[in-house]
Amino acid sequence: MVSNFSFWEIALLVKKGKLELNDIFTWKAEILKKTHLQLISPSSDELIQSTQLPDYHKDPFDRVLITQANWHHAKLVTKDTIIPKYDVETFWI
Repeated sequence: MVSNFSFWEIALLVKKGKLELNDIFTWKAEILKKTHLQLISPSSDELIQSTQLPDYHKDPFDRVLITQANWHHAKLVTKDTIIPKYDVETFWI
């Protein structure tokens, strides 16, 4: 599963020039088709819970991703060095 917020963050990286994708809509469609990932949106409870995390990380969207990973018993794919301070399973190649 993957959070809809992840695609939003990727789109922001493309806009800032930190990531290059010719057509983000086509890329997203191909990723979902080839991997069969399930998209998830944060629930109101997840959004509330994200505000109750310790203040290690200031980015509210990363805090939502941390909460979603925990609620859905999923690994959070990240290279962010702050996120492992939370009680969340992370993965990075």
